[in-house]
Amino acid sequence: MFWWRKSNDIAMKNLYLIVIMLIIGALNAQSQTTFIKEYHNYTIDTNIRVVVPYKGYFYCLKSNHEIFIVDYKTNKIDSSYQDNSKNIKLEDIYVKNDTLIGFGNYTRFYLNTNNNWTTLQKPFSPQYFYQDDNYYIKSTCSGEWGGSLYFIDKQTKKQYECICTCAINVHKQDGKYLITASLAHMSGFTNIFQIEDPSKLKFHNQDSIKKAAVKRKKLQPMYIGTIGDDESKSIKGTKQLIDSIGITCEMSFEYNSKIYYLINKGPSWKTKDYNFHVYIDTLKDFKLTPLEDITNLNISNYNSNANRKGDIGQTSTFSNDTNTGFVYFGNNKFVVYSFLKKHN
Repeated sequence: MFWWRKSNDIAMKNLYLIVIMLIIGALNAQSQTTFIKEYHNYTIDTNIRVVVPYKGYFYCLKSNHEIFIVDYKTNKIDSSYQDNSKNIKLEDIYVKNDTLIGFGNYTRFYLNTNNNWTTLQKPFSPQYFYQDDNYYIKSTCSGEWGGSLYFIDKQTKKQYECICTCAINVHKQDGKYLITASLAHMSGFTNIFQIEDPSKLKFHNQDSIKKAAVKRKKLQPMYIGTIGDDESKSIKGTKQLIDSIGITCEMSFEYNSKIYYLINKGPSWKTKDYNFHVYIDTLKDFKLTPLEDITNLNISNYNSNANRKGDIGQTSTFSNDTNTGFVYFGNNKFVVYSFLKKHN
């Protein structure tokens, strides 16, 4: 009897040990796939157009062309900040070579150390969407009429193209390029595709595009050209992973070597669900799989979103009937900055 009790005690201890190890393993697995999430709420008098993380602040450009900033560490609006953004009617801002660049009235500006937007006098070099040791990547978008992605070989200067309507982000894993493209047109659509070797894409030849336009002009004398004529139509060298209608991808980001997607799903007449839903998804077996439903945060986006990268991470803006704001991912944090619209 004593031997049985002793054996039973040992078995129970082993069982407890196994259970504890399983719990620890589950917590470790969870810590590898779960990032810190925060939510901050404010009020605002208009929509937020674009937000750039820059030197410890979020530079927020409103629809009235005025900029305000939010402190990254305190999450408070810096009421002392002033610049001349509204006077020059800024329409867009982004970071290039550690400098904050603005565009408005067909003029490019940079923000100097005195928070004054000054006209760029020197020739403006191209803004690359992404780059690595081998390629510069450019992106163009003509909305519903198409978009393109261009790979420029840094050594040979040869340029390759593929269709991409319209690029949200480029990730590189195991030597392969994973591209997220999405457009909020009609019910919205999202396309995720892979490129193993950019040199296998269609060789880009601007002269051939011009020749094709001339040919169309000869066949159709009244032809005057349309938006998207110069966008790529080639899928050569690409491998499609996701092609979904009815959803838009607002943002994609990497955490612990895994890519996550911020998905905005619009109304569905088929299921009679007429509400907007927002999820954090992962890509699994050629399907976008919901990881977390964050619809309750009210960050559904009714318009084409603006994505920007800065020195501390990336942002994606949103706007709907009741609020506007931006989502930020950086330093292992997923943060929602929501601004409730004032109604007069």
